[in-house]
Amino acid sequence: MTSAFRAPSCRAALIAAAAFVLPVKGPALAGSPQSAPAAPAAPVAAPAAARPGSAWSEALWNAARTGDRAAVDRLLAEVPDGESPADTERVREAAKRLFEHRDETAKDVAREREEKLAEMREAVKAGNATKALIGAAYLKFLSDDWKRDIASPDVKEAIALAESRYAESRTEGDWLLAEELLNRLRSLYEGTPDRTAYDRYDEALETDVGRRVLLVLEYAPRAWHELRRRQYDRLDEKDRKEPFPEFNEKSADDWRQALEGINERILAGALSQVAAQHLENIGWKPLILGGLGMVERLATTPALRENFPSLGDAALAGEFARAVRAQSALVEALKPEEVDARTFGRVFRAVKESNAATVKLPEEVVVREFGNGATAIVTHDFEDPYTEIVWPDRMRRFNQMIKGNFVGVGIMIRHNERREIVIVNPLDGSPAKRAGIKPGDRIAAVDGKSAADWPVDKAVDVITGPAGTTVSLSIAREGQDAPLEVPLVRERIKMYSVQGWKKTGYNERSEPMWDWFIDPQGGIGYVRLTGFNEDTFTDFLKAMREMSTARPINGLVLDLRGNPGGLLTSAVSFVNVFLRDGRIVSVEDRNGEEVMAYRAQRRNAPLADVPTVVLINESSASASEIVSGALEAHDAAVVIGERSYGKGSVQEVHELGGRGPDAQATVKYTVQHYLLPPKPGQAKGRLVHRKPGSDDWGVVPDYAVKLSPSQVEEINAIRASADDMPEEAADGMIPLPDSAPVAEGDPVKPAAKEPRDPAELVRKGVDPQLETAVLLLQANALGRGVPSAAAPATPAQRTPAPGKPADKARS
Repeated sequence: MTSAFRAPSCRAALIAAAAFVLPVKGPALAGSPQSAPAAPAAPVAAPAAARPGSAWSEALWNAARTGDRAAVDRLLAEVPDGESPADTERVREAAKRLFEHRDETAKDVAREREEKLAEMREAVKAGNATKALIGAAYLKFLSDDWKRDIASPDVKEAIALAESRYAESRTEGDWLLAEELLNRLRSLYEGTPDRTAYDRYDEALETDVGRRVLLVLEYAPRAWHELRRRQYDRLDEKDRKEPFPEFNEKSADDWRQALEGINERILAGALSQVAAQHLENIGWKPLILGGLGMVERLATTPALRENFPSLGDAALAGEFARAVRAQSALVEALKPEEVDARTFGRVFRAVKESNAATVKLPEEVVVREFGNGATAIVTHDFEDPYTEIVWPDRMRRFNQMIKGNFVGVGIMIRHNERREIVIVNPLDGSPAKRAGIKPGDRIAAVDGKSAADWPVDKAVDVITGPAGTTVSLSIAREGQDAPLEVPLVRERIKMYSVQGWKKTGYNERSEPMWDWFIDPQGGIGYVRLTGFNEDTFTDFLKAMREMSTARPINGLVLDLRGNPGGLLTSAVSFVNVFLRDGRIVSVEDRNGEEVMAYRAQRRNAPLADVPTVVLINESSASASEIVSGALEAHDAAVVIGERSYGKGSVQEVHELGGRGPDAQATVKYTVQHYLLPPKPGQAKGRLVHRKPGSDDWGVVPDYAVKLSPSQVEEINAIRASADDMPEEAADGMIPLPDSAPVAEGDPVKPAAKEPRDPAELVRKGVDPQLETAVLLLQANALGRGVPSAAAPATPAQRTPAPGKPADKARS
């Protein structure tokens, strides 16, 4: 199942753009402990005195804030007369629609539940374990009591089939199928009392199968291609849109690039930092055991003989694996305090000697996988996926991200199945967007040099460069006979993380323009944040100025669903703008000592009187949780949606093998946790981070509203279409009839298309989280006696300004 508003896949390479920023030194989310920058005042609706309906409005707001669903329903069913009969009727109609949509959703969920149960039964009957588990996953999502339903005979039969198929896939060496089945089995038991079953699947996935998948992906491209072909063959006929491509021999040696610059000194330095400095006082023992476990899997994954032929010799591979297991037994027998850097030196020396005497793997491979295994154990045993070694081949892009200095042409690229460099999309406002570059364009050459056999990393390196310099892309486009030569001047790329309700066009620099009002008549604004970067807060203030210029702001929806986070300083600024006083967030070290705290500054709170609703879901993380959690703790906003992700840790970056530009590699490890402000009656702030074994994590919304799978799918389709302009012809757009009649004999033109109207999300109840938020704010305005008004003028729509057409851009 796809979650609404999830971040895009990370398998594409981003040129001059990134989703998060980490400083080179110091905490990865923490900037200097200064107060938020002063925010220019944004005019808002003045609070009104006590009026008819104000007690009702306040009671409704407090009921939502405390999660009292019965009170919310009762109050919405009894909307009192306000000062404006028209506004009163608007709120009554909206409440009526909400109840109707809720009833319709309940019926849809019941129908979906029966459909998915039937699909699961059919899949079990056909012996299709994957489909059976997909059906079970839908049932979990739709269930009102999964602890009961997981024990039902139907679900148990699906689980038994999957376990049987998993055992077969291991025997067959189909690691992708094994990984998929374990993932799905584990997810079924997540949140249930049967922790034993969850741990069993988790252990097999994270410490064995998942690692073998990574090894095949890294070192055996032909075997990986075969695993993907098997995966393709398991698809339904309707999902096989194109024939599966043949293996591209040009990719056969890509794995060698990942080994360049790796040495034992980098490994020892990285593990020393994690052992000594990690928040959980990890020490050396689990790191060494994790590294040895990965090396053992290196020796016992037959597919790797593709590039390491000696692993095909069962005797040699077995001898090496036994030697590695012997070292693991020696370390296991030691007490944690007896294991140190000298132990690592002896163990790794023994592993190198055994390797040299048996399978003779490249030493760089052993070093890299020992390090990957060590950090994987931190992920599994300490639930910390943020600690990692950044090996030399990833340093350039990592440095670009942590410095936040993205200079390039503004495109995201990836390989297609034919190993061509394909543009996923040009970024708004970028040189590529202005030049008319389109999604799906293929890069045939850069500065006259063919890109036919380039890895993605090489394409990134060649295309990016100093600001003000020119790079020429040869673009192969569907329907064009010859490549288009597109010269582009590199510049700093801005990430547009602040989005409005509806895109109205682009300005002359191809920067997006937005309608910011979800309810123009009621003065309810809408801002969606996709991240917290260095420009986010400034862009937000600009959006608020545009809103307040059009009319007073009677309420605001701040949508943080799917927002993975970013800069702590940006999050602090956001909280402060709604909060006159009080603690925003604090940071504590592994000893529980407070090392940093941020407080609100009264002069930085121009929106403190604006009624605000914040939307979150399970993909809202990190800085998103600081904003939503702090506003919730201070009752500065009502938080609606589903529990957030639970990422409240701070990472430190340590360079290895040199300093600054001379660093060969980097290790990033967790050193601190942040705490949300304490709520009234609490002595200490709340830890938002998801810790092993804890049931208390993330930001729990004041008012929980769940989305059904069909709603998630429809929300994503509408939002994707609404955020594109007609010229971009996004998937999901609705065709419009041609306005001009076609004369007989004239060629038939394709029907024009326009984006879907995001108003469907609220009007049709597709997005009950958003619908509830808007109704709550409309009711609040009614109680405060704030009159609605004629909708403000929508900014004139402008088409994208591509400058010179791509096929004529030759200067």
